[in-house]
Amino acid sequence: MMFYSALIPALAALRPDMLFTRLYRLPWYGGMLEDWARDIGIEARHDVLELGCGTGNLLRAMTAWGANVVGVDRSPAMVRAAQRAHGRSPGPYLRADANALPFAAARFDRVVAASLINVVTDPESVLREVRRVLRRGGRLGLLFPTAEMSAPRAISCARSRGLRGFSAAALLTWARRAPKSDPQEVAKSLVEAGFGRIRHHSYLDHMVAGVAATA
Repeated sequence: MMFYSALIPALAALRPDMLFTRLYRLPWYGGMLEDWARDIGIEARHDVLELGCGTGNLLRAMTAWGANVVGVDRSPAMVRAAQRAHGRSPGPYLRADANALPFAAARFDRVVAASLINVVTDPESVLREVRRVLRRGGRLGLLFPTAEMSAPRAISCARSRGLRGFSAAALLTWARRAPKSDPQEVAKSLVEAGFGRIRHHSYLDHMVAGVAATA
């Protein structure tokens, strides 16, 4: 695992598109994202916005469920990688900042953001902008690691799931490096931004939280 522990930070710095595509193929990671998206209630014909779409792996899964999905990412490299992975026709990916979304008000039924609210510098601004583009009764879903995600917990989780090599190293690296957020504080910020009907989910042995709210 030592080799992968050195490789993963290098990929994150030099080829994040390659890293996130490989991560999504891991059942504990890609499967968690898809379970979370289903828990939010992504359904056929929903207009969905994914913030921080990366290389578009989750976006393509939601599209396969019948949703109409648009993805935005502030990284031009990620947007280019997502477009390449989409196939022959241009994919629904835009370079944009979550603080200033290029969409009309009340445009979407669902907005999803994985590992975003814990890294942005102004989460309150992001939540206000999401509230603007959501339709009345629309739903926001946030996914982020919590303080429960420590290195010892990640090692225990990897052992209990039989993770080896890159898979185990990826989980441990995430636990060591990712900024963490408090689900209760996130819920409080959602209420202050005008959201209601807050719901909580947990994933990956309670190390990752999902918080959903209605506009």
